[in-house]
This record gives sequence, C-alpha cells and structure tokens, in this order.
Amino acid sequence: MIDVIPQPEGRPLFNRLYISLDACKKGFKAGCRPLIGLDGCFLKGYFGGHLLSAVGQDANNSFFVIAFAVVETENTESWKWFLSILHDDLGPGLAKALHEVMPQAHHRNCVLHILKNFIKHFKDKHTKGLVWKDAKSTTMREFKGLMEFVKKVNKNSWEYLWKFDPGAWTKAYFSHGPKCDNIINNMCEVWNAKIVEYREKPILTMCEELRSYIMLKMAEHKHRISK
Repeated sequence: MIDVIPQPEGRPLFNRLYISLDACKKGFKAGCRPLIGLDGCFLKGYFGGHLLSAVGQDANNSFFVIAFAVVETENTESWKWFLSILHDDLGPGLAKALHEVMPQAHHRNCVLHILKNFIKHFKDKHTKGLVWKDAKSTTMREFKGLMEFVKKVNKNSWEYLWKFDPGAWTKAYFSHGPKCDNIINNMCEVWNAKIVEYREKPILTMCEELRSYIMLKMAEHKHRISK
C-alpha cells in the first residue's frame, strides 16, 4: 500500500509505504499467539524516515514479522495510518493511534522502555530493581504490597509508576485473553537488531532485502521443523 502527496502540477510525491507479505498474514493468524509488538526505528539512508513494524511471536518463541512500513516520521498520524491498514489486513478481531483504531484490544507497555525512562529521573539501583519485581508480580496483592514499599523508599518514583495502567505492564493485571505473560517487547528489538545493515540502503533496495530475509527465515524454520 503506497501513500502519496498529490501535486497540482507534476507527478505525486512519495510519502509512505506499507508491506505485509501474504505468508506473514496467514502464518500469524494460523499459528502465532494473539500478541502484536509495535515499534519504530530510524532509517539511516539519505532521505531519513522511520520503519514501523508489527511483530508477533511464533510457537517456538521466535519473532514473526507481520508487517512493516516506511513513513516520514514516528507520530500519531503515521501510526494511525499503519495500524488502520494492519487492522484491515488481519481482519476484525501507540497509545493514541492504537486506542482509536483498535479500542477493544488489550494494550501493554514494554517494561524495559518504562525502566529506561524511569532511570532518567531516579538513579537509585534499589528502586530500579523494584520496578522489575512489580512487573513480575503474579497477584494483585503482591503488586500492591511492592508498590507500597516503593512509596516508602521513594514517593516520587511511586507516583511516576502509577501513571501507567497496571494492566499494561504487570503480570498480576494482565488480561487472560492473549494467554501470554510477555512484559518486554523483545520480539521487535530482535527484529530491529537483525535488520540494521538493511536500514542504511535506499527504500526499494531495503524493502526487497527485508522480503528476502523474511522468506529465508521462514524456509529455515520449515526445514528445522521437518526434522
């Protein structure tokens, strides 16, 4: 799916590009957990821009690419455009954009991203360790007890953590729908790390190499499973 900017005189200008391979869509619906990781990363080529990705997790806990898009920048509008097409692609069933396009979906925050922002304000190692303990809590009582302890240690850090919906970052409050207890967005982080060299190339070359990488990864997994 290509989005362009019309020009009064002359050919339209390229704006955005969305790609989802048929095997990726079918594979996600047929064999992956109903959990989608969303992330964006910089493109390092001459024209800049961002690569937005939707990544799932297969039965062997490997990342499974569902779709990706080249956009001008990472903002609510570009995410909304990406998620609208993704929603239509997968059929019914960040932050602002996700709530507008998929209001019934269960949302989660990556705890690692929360922690990275947390340590910009609070440097105490003990408090940082409590964030992980809170995220891994399996009962509401355990979570509330740990949060009370955080409040005693550092009230400001307690107020900061309560800005986030507990249902989006701690196991104790996760919905039973997705049946998955992931608290970090490793699926996307691994994908981004694997494609660093491709992100430096011109857009069409990059997209072709991403297609080839995904295709070879699927073939490799199929061969491994056959054994």
